[in-house]
Amino acid sequence: MQIKKIILPLILWTLALCLAHSALAQEFIFEPSPSLDLEIVSIDMIISQAHDISVGNIEEIELKKRNNRWIYEVEILTSDNNKLELIFDASDGALLSKRHVKHKWRMSR
Repeated sequence: MQIKKIILPLILWTLALCLAHSALAQEFIFEPSPSLDLEIVSIDMIISQAHDISVGNIEEIELKKRNNRWIYEVEILTSDNNKLELIFDASDGALLSKRHVKHKWRMSR
């Protein structure tokens, strides 16, 4: 009887964790609502520009509002295993900043 009280919540908890993980693992691309009345360049253009600047894998792209200006923040894991952060103006795609970010590696056992 005691085991049944433990097993059901454990199964439900495991199922909830699996569902949460699969939802977080999906790629998310922000598409502004037409009601926001934004005029921004496409994410495809930003990806193309980022690849022109650095060879590597794009790990993250975020559309953010910073100082009343919409920007794309792009993180790239470069071919030499460094992280590069690129900031683009979302209205015209101009590169605003480029900086190397300290990359922390975790060793798996």
